[in-house]
Amino acid sequence: MAMMVKNLKCSSCGSPLKAKEADLVLFCTSCGKTMEFLDSDVGEVSPHILAPDREDKDLVYLPFWGIDAEVDVTHEDTVGGFLRLTKKPMRGACRFYVCAADLLPRKTAGWNLEFTRNFPKAAEAADFRRIPRMPALKNSRTAEKDAEFLFLKHEIDLSGTLQELEYTFSILGHELYYIPFLRRGDDLSPAV
Repeated sequence: MAMMVKNLKCSSCGSPLKAKEADLVLFCTSCGKTMEFLDSDVGEVSPHILAPDREDKDLVYLPFWGIDAEVDVTHEDTVGGFLRLTKKPMRGACRFYVCAADLLPRKTAGWNLEFTRNFPKAAEAADFRRIPRMPALKNSRTAEKDAEFLFLKHEIDLSGTLQELEYTFSILGHELYYIPFLRRGDDLSPAV
């Protein structure tokens, strides 16, 4: 069986794209555009790089997809429990944040839910300012599926025991965010 190799080129200027090992986000060194690897091609994406609240030598940027979706719940049935007033149901136009870094889900699940409920307010930086970034191992299509799972997890956590849920989850778009984290050994915490 013969294997085909395809050189990826920038959709803006046509220059060859190079990536860090296993990174699905590619930066064109010629024109500065950012691309995401989708199947066997690339698509342009505009990254948002959040500025850290303080400078530190132990900063690293983690990639998060911001997935915009329209959520329409047409029927739900729960048994027991009560609606927690601190958590609002996710309905209508929502943005879900999904970590795309190569980290264990038990580590990223809390960040995904925290950022989805309350995204940090931070200025945007022009670039990474020589701060390392983790590769993105999820493209936007994979993150869209994770966003729907995040919605379902949120609904289950709201109240009682969820018995039935009928809904539509329509993807409206996506954006890529690089969020600064402080690294202390194996521990990571948001730096915004």
